[in-house]
Amino acid sequence: MVTHSTKAASHANRVLFIKDGTVYHQLYRTEQPQEQFYQKIADSLTVLSSGGNTL
Repeated sequence: MVTHSTKAASHANRVLFIKDGTVYHQLYRTEQPQEQFYQKIADSLTVLSSGGNTL
């Protein structure tokens, strides 16, 4: 599934972040609760949108 929704992405086991057509970053949910994974995705998006290169 491709989505721009953090909430929808937080239900997945793996989330890929694509920047300029390249996989830039990825997260794995493992055993963490959905709410915690949601926050991790949101934090990653904040870094990406601010132009940061370190995740």
